[in-house]
Amino acid sequence: MCSNDRAVRACSFCGGRLTPDGTMLASKAASICSGCIKAGCILAQAAETRMRTPCQPRPDAILAELDRHVIGQDRIKRIISVAVYNHYKRIEADGCCNERHGISKSNILLVGPTGSGKTLIAQTMARFLRVPFAVADATTLTEAGYVGEDVEGILLRLLHSCDCDVDMAQRGIVYIDEIDKISRKQGSPMATRDISGEGVQQALLKLLDGTVAVVPCLGGKRFPDADYIHLDTTDILFICGGSFEAATRAAFMSTPPGCVGFTRPIEMRARRPMTARELIKHGLIPELVGRLPVVEVLQELTEDDLVRIMVEPSTALLWQYSALLGLESACLAISTSGLRRIAHRGLLLGIGARGLRSIMEHLLVDAMYEVPIAHGSTYGILLDERVVRAMRGPFMLYPRPI
Repeated sequence: MCSNDRAVRACSFCGGRLTPDGTMLASKAASICSGCIKAGCILAQAAETRMRTPCQPRPDAILAELDRHVIGQDRIKRIISVAVYNHYKRIEADGCCNERHGISKSNILLVGPTGSGKTLIAQTMARFLRVPFAVADATTLTEAGYVGEDVEGILLRLLHSCDCDVDMAQRGIVYIDEIDKISRKQGSPMATRDISGEGVQQALLKLLDGTVAVVPCLGGKRFPDADYIHLDTTDILFICGGSFEAATRAAFMSTPPGCVGFTRPIEMRARRPMTARELIKHGLIPELVGRLPVVEVLQELTEDDLVRIMVEPSTALLWQYSALLGLESACLAISTSGLRRIAHRGLLLGIGARGLRSIMEHLLVDAMYEVPIAHGSTYGILLDERVVRAMRGPFMLYPRPI
């Protein structure tokens, strides 16, 4: 209510006193002055304008942004850029097309080894398009009525990413990781029901296809009396990712014909596209495969890709560890031979780009201990091939005494 009562001493937000000619909105628990109301309206309008600014860039703009953050996977990035552009073009054209000529939604399935950039691609697109984004792990999902997380919990995370703005959430992007871990258990001797495999796939069908989902505000199973939000998933882009190791055996280390011995050159065969039959054989039900029309296989990162990952992206490891050490980028130097050696070790680990961080942590642990103690007297740190080969602390360079 609006009050001029002298009993209202001060604003609960800014602590300002009530002037003789001023007004306040007051309740039994709190009060707010007119200045705070105006400030709140300005902030809300600015946030709404920033989040609702239409952003439908062309595929080349999306590809350019992906190139700034994701190394390699050139063909995949081009295909994903077109798919995302068509998805939001479909949303804009939905009001112009009649029901008979409506455009169907095309969800995406990314198949590739760990550390190849599946999650990074989805995160980069969502940040560039300024739309809500949520990451869900399929291994925690269970069928409705059993202990675990319902599939509607995925949409709850999407709502939390945009402060429960339903209109914004209905245009967001959801990335479901480890989709291959909920494969159907064929020929299993278990007598119990497969509640985290085929049951979850069945529950995901309507979300992927488009439905009005009932999302519990507080998590559902633990709070059955909580309020519910109705969320339309028709315009939500779902991106699923998984390694599908058993179904991608075609990519293996091969040797050129006529080469023998331990020093023979090694080549990496490119992964071929996966067919719907292979996905079904791996354990996905046909109904789920049909709702993921865009299926792309990411290639394993090469040694050259790992070298570029350390220095080229805007979030490259070189800049990250320079910031951690409190040094300028030029003060943390890695020689070309050192980069090659680190990339080679990372390739042998078999975990993609994630292996580079573990190697850098091991190399720089002594430096990260000594630099804060040096109180700014450290001039620079050098990583060359000899240091990387021995996996010992880097060379610490100090300024010469005058």
